[in-house]
Amino acid sequence: MNNSIYKKLPFPYFEINEDFIITSSSLSYENIPFHDLLVPPLKLTFPQLLEEKEIMNLELNIHDCITSYDVYIVRDDENRLHLFCYPIKQQEVQNHTIAAVMAHEIRNPLTTVKGFLQLVRPNLVESGKATYADVAILEINRANDLIAEFLHTGKPYIHDKKAIVLNEIAEDVFMLFESKALLQQVSTQLSDFGKDVVVYGNEQQLKQVLLNICNNALEAMDKQKGVISIWLGADEKNARLVIKDNGMGMSPETVKRLFSLYYSTKATGTGLGLSISKRIIELHNGDLRISSTEGEGTTVTIELPLLDKGSAN
Repeated sequence: MNNSIYKKLPFPYFEINEDFIITSSSLSYENIPFHDLLVPPLKLTFPQLLEEKEIMNLELNIHDCITSYDVYIVRDDENRLHLFCYPIKQQEVQNHTIAAVMAHEIRNPLTTVKGFLQLVRPNLVESGKATYADVAILEINRANDLIAEFLHTGKPYIHDKKAIVLNEIAEDVFMLFESKALLQQVSTQLSDFGKDVVVYGNEQQLKQVLLNICNNALEAMDKQKGVISIWLGADEKNARLVIKDNGMGMSPETVKRLFSLYYSTKATGTGLGLSISKRIIELHNGDLRISSTEGEGTTVTIELPLLDKGSAN
């Protein structure tokens, strides 16, 4: 890119060579490794991410200010990489925060109504009308679920990133999920390869993804024969979470549409859970894949870049 042009760009731009050294920039950064600007540095995993991704969500420390960027990657004929870094707009973050506050305010009266229904239900049993209270409570629970899902229909913002031990997240979700599965007579299994698997990300968002996938697996099960297994492992560069069930499975056509917004295989589903989950994993520079065979079951694979040793500091 012509020097006079890239200096005028309204967002950070970097040209890097095959050794990931900045050769040109819209800022005063040249002749240093690009990963020195990353938070954390990700010296080992960054080259692989560049090979696999056309867009990444990265935190950059530019002039002592850490900001989250969507980084678009373009490779030219001379094997140079051009990185166009678009900051996440603060106004969008504020709108998301306002939506969270509104959702909380809506949930408060719903919780109160639910509490009163539970209090009066014993009196309704004598008149044979307890079913009305049960239906109302179910609808309140459904309304709360809808609020939670619609709150995340926009871009999920990944705040408070830190070094996370995936083993601990898998164990926490397994404990929450195990009792629910047992009530439906579904067996659960958790295994990992015995070493801490550390990534950089948001703990609550990753828990949300794993719990959503486990709940989907449970809904697809034959209660008398169901088995859901969670496996955690890693290679030299990537962490890998595999959630497998032997439920009803899906057709290839259904699998292709699973990540479409508002598409659902469930009669009461909103079609938001998987599309949101995939976006969260992408914002962690990872990948979420689903394979399924009708009558045999479904396998969900999540890959996330490992955190380089020492990068969290």
